[in-house]
Amino acid sequence: MTEDQLRELFQELRAEPLPADSLARVRIGVASRLKSRKFFGWKVLGFVCSAVALLALAGMALFFRPSEPVIDPPFVVQLPTVPDIVIPVSKPVRRHHIRKPEPPLHIRIETPDPDVVILLVGE
Repeated sequence: MTEDQLRELFQELRAEPLPADSLARVRIGVASRLKSRKFFGWKVLGFVCSAVALLALAGMALFFRPSEPVIDPPFVVQLPTVPDIVIPVSKPVRRHHIRKPEPPLHIRIETPDPDVVILLVGE
């Protein structure tokens, strides 16, 4: 059969109405098959993944442990104590500075149009 003949055959099958009872029987059959077959694959997959993760953690803990035990150093270094030195603190001298007020900031931008001038004023 050629592709054109197959297309014509599919169009004829599509145009042919299906009996309502056969469609209902097919749906009931599919639903009963799905209910009778219990799918426990996700549970098994979750259990397997958990087991693999635990084994990987245990393997890393055993593989990466130090080969020699860590021993504390045999001596402790004591730093010499420094006597407390009292430094006299004098009162700070307060100087009053008088600030001069700063003039406000003006920016003038002239545009090509003589009637339009942009004036920016800041403090």
